[in-house]
Amino acid sequence: MKMIYELDQKNYEKVRPLFKEWKNTAIHSAIDKNTFGKIYVDNPEHPQTALAWGAPDMFFLAGDTDNEDFNKSLDTFISKKIAPEALERGLTYFAVQVFPVEKWEYTIKDLLKDRYPKVNYEWTSVFNKEKYTIQHWKIPPGFSIEQISKELLKKVNSERDVERIKRYWGTIDTFLEKGFGFYVVKGDKIITSCISCYVSKNEYEIGIITYNSEDRNKGFATATAQAFVDFCVLHNLTPVWRADMVNPASITVAERVGFEKVTEYPDYYFYFDELDNLVFNGCYHVREKELSKAEEFFEKAFKSGELNANHYYKMACAWASVGETDTALKYLKEAVDKGFSDVKRLTKEIDLKGLQGTKGWEELVKRIG
Repeated sequence: MKMIYELDQKNYEKVRPLFKEWKNTAIHSAIDKNTFGKIYVDNPEHPQTALAWGAPDMFFLAGDTDNEDFNKSLDTFISKKIAPEALERGLTYFAVQVFPVEKWEYTIKDLLKDRYPKVNYEWTSVFNKEKYTIQHWKIPPGFSIEQISKELLKKVNSERDVERIKRYWGTIDTFLEKGFGFYVVKGDKIITSCISCYVSKNEYEIGIITYNSEDRNKGFATATAQAFVDFCVLHNLTPVWRADMVNPASITVAERVGFEKVTEYPDYYFYFDELDNLVFNGCYHVREKELSKAEEFFEKAFKSGELNANHYYKMACAWASVGETDTALKYLKEAVDKGFSDVKRLTKEIDLKGLQGTKGWEELVKRIG
């Protein structure tokens, strides 16, 4: 008997009460049918529990925590319904936030226990309009800040950013009709992109990226974010900013342009592919210096299938990050044996800096160089 149903878009408002108290623009943007979203429920007519795929890479779970039929069906539903479509969209992991956390925290960990979920934290904030003053951040000569338009997209090399916008909005026309954004450009090159990735009522959530590492830490992100916030203030809109706690650069920019921390919100995540997930967990525990747990996961991985070059590369990075040079070199050699050949990535990898200059390192670089 089917226990989880995909809700028709015309009925999205039926789940609004389950998410009403959750201050999350991504969810409400999906319910409003502004941006990408799919919603799965226990009962299409009278939903008591709902899982919303309300962002390209994030799911949101709310409602009755004691919904036994829904809960029992969730793991299988993820495997058979969500994973195939997510993988087709290029998403390799499942990450979910729950509401309210205090009611769902134990339940979600129990429901996903066979997936060994890990917890990440999201920095959530509020825009302090009272303390805000419009500023103009300087950028170097030759660069300019431009509002995104059809004309601008034709003038610049925008293919990469157009694909990014479509992940959220589906089409450029929908984005330009309901959202807005700004670029830092130089000639026909987009340096930094700051777009409204979710919109609900008068709330516009910021999504920002500086594409190339050599252009970072030069003030481009701050300048573009400032243009976005200025636009919101001038048009009586509310800017929204969320960021992963593991991305301090994003948080720094947010604070510069008027955002103040509210809380750290947990999400629970795992990789769809079993081998990917086992290797990830092993690497996670290495970095936490829980080496016996790490070895348990690596042993399970070796027994479950044949590891590829990327698996060994990640293992090498993890062991190198805790100073285990010999073990790191062993797995890096395995990665090269399996076909790893990206010298640029290898030499720029921060985790591997401690290996540089060793005999084993020089031999491997020579092999793939």
